[in-house]
Amino acid sequence: MDSVLKFALLTIIFDSARAQLIPFSVFSTNNNNQSSPLQIEVLLLRFDNPNGIVYSGKKCDFFAWGCDISAFGYIDVTRPYDEWPGERDMRGSDHFWYKSEESSPRFNRMFTLTLCDPKAFSAGNLRVHMMDIDGGLRGADDFINNFNCIFSKPGVISSNEQSAPWSREMTCDAMYLQPMMSMYFKYRMFYQPNSWACK
Repeated sequence: MDSVLKFALLTIIFDSARAQLIPFSVFSTNNNNQSSPLQIEVLLLRFDNPNGIVYSGKKCDFFAWGCDISAFGYIDVTRPYDEWPGERDMRGSDHFWYKSEESSPRFNRMFTLTLCDPKAFSAGNLRVHMMDIDGGLRGADDFINNFNCIFSKPGVISSNEQSAPWSREMTCDAMYLQPMMSMYFKYRMFYQPNSWACK
C-alpha cells in the first residue's frame, strides 16, 4: 500500500479513537458560563393521596371528607441532601397552597430561584411541608408529610429561557408512607446574564 495512503488511514483511525475519549460537553456550543446568574425553575405538579391519609396512616377526617391541605415549600440549594429541614425551617412566606376537602390536588405551582454566583451549585431540593388544617369541632390539625424533590445541575445549560428544556416528570421522596403518598415535579435551568436580581 502506498505510504501516503497508509499515513492517511492511520490519521483517520487515530482521530476517531481520540474523539470517543473527549466528553460531549467539549463539542457543545454552550460553554456553561458559570459567571452568569443562573435561573432555577421547579414546577410542582401534583400530590397523590388517594386514601386521604396523614403520615400515621389514619384518615385526615373522621367523617371521610378529603384532606384540608395547607402546603409550604422552598428551594434548598445549600444543603439539598441533608435531613429535614435542610437549609432552614419553613417560614410563613413559604406558604403556597390551601384548599379544603381535596386529598390529591394538582398544584401546577412554579418555584423560582436566581443564583447570582452559581459556581459551587451542583444540586437543589424543593422541600415541601404539608398539613391537614382542621381546627374547631373537626379536631386538631394533623401533619401529612414532608417531601424532598431533589434535582441536579444538568451537564449543559441553556443560555436563555426560550431554549431551556424541562426535565422529565420526577418523583419526590416522602418522609413517610411512600408510595401510599406521592408527589411529582419537573425542573429546568438557564443562564440570565442580565438578571435584575443580581444588579
